[in-house]
Amino acid sequence: MAAWLSSGLACLGGACIGTYPIFVKTAPVLAAQVHPLVFQSYKTLCTALLGALLLSARLLGGASPLFVFSPWAVCSAAAWIPVGLTTISSVPRIGVGAAMLVLAGSTSLISFAISVAFFHEPLKARVTPGGTVYYLAPVYLATTLGGMAGLVLLPRLFSAPKRGAQLLAAPLLAPPPPPAALSLSLMPPPADARSTAGGQLLGYALSVCGGVFQSLQYALVSYAKTQPPPQGDLHAEAYDPLGSWTASFGLGALAVTAVFGGLLLLGGRWSGTPPPQLQMEVVFFPGMAAGVLYALGLLTSTLAVCIGGGGVVMAQKSASALLVSGAWGILWFREIEGRAALAWCAAAVVTMASVVLLGFEKGP
Repeated sequence: MAAWLSSGLACLGGACIGTYPIFVKTAPVLAAQVHPLVFQSYKTLCTALLGALLLSARLLGGASPLFVFSPWAVCSAAAWIPVGLTTISSVPRIGVGAAMLVLAGSTSLISFAISVAFFHEPLKARVTPGGTVYYLAPVYLATTLGGMAGLVLLPRLFSAPKRGAQLLAAPLLAPPPPPAALSLSLMPPPADARSTAGGQLLGYALSVCGGVFQSLQYALVSYAKTQPPPQGDLHAEAYDPLGSWTASFGLGALAVTAVFGGLLLLGGRWSGTPPPQLQMEVVFFPGMAAGVLYALGLLTSTLAVCIGGGGVVMAQKSASALLVSGAWGILWFREIEGRAALAWCAAAVVTMASVVLLGFEKGP
């Protein structure tokens, strides 16, 4: 039952995170060329509000203690902020598809390795008639990664023939927003960043860094549960995603986002670059909608890791996010059609089948 619950929560979290970009990709928002830290601020604000809402529900229910601060949640939040910033910075250099594929693939592999090697997450073992023990989880993880690669690459193969690095550098389904809309103004990429080998290499490196930070973010959830209680017998509440953990995470996210904002302002003053514009008349409603979805995705993903560990769960979450974002691209934005859409559907079937089979490989 726990395996089904954690898998369902992981897929729900991936679906929320795969849906939030539809608000970022609206024409007015793209035309406004909103700085990535502005969108990150909306995600941070909604996460903090979700934490406050969960504490309010505990207050109304008469729960005691109401709140137990967890420094590990703050550390997890500190790892979360760079995930979005490195990913957004990689998109102008290598395209949406390659950036999301490298992020999802590196997160899945690193999380699986950390969970098995350091947290000893149990996997279902099988024994041959000769007494040899073997595991199918790595096989299904590999087919999940292959399916995710198909979601990104097959539509490009069937819609516009590209080879090698050009294929990997191509956007997932449609051209990404202009670099000015996505760059970190402390280090803006050159206009021809995607046409240079160095720019593409940096883009892939940034996506891998995003995967490292995202793996660290959820590894800290698993690690926190192994630590001594911070205040007597209050261990359970300090690490409860439906209470103090999310509230502490939100406070940490606010602090870390403020630090990044301060560094951005200092860098802009030093270089003579104007500060990013909030443009609330354009961004407020899309930003809040995206933030709410991302906050819910964070909550359900954290719950999934608490219940089922990070190894299998993170692969399921990453695959779900790629599936849902691609489905929105087909159904809502009409970005691919014909043979390219059929190829995407075939890759989606492989990915979903692998995700389900991977879920069955969790040990007792």
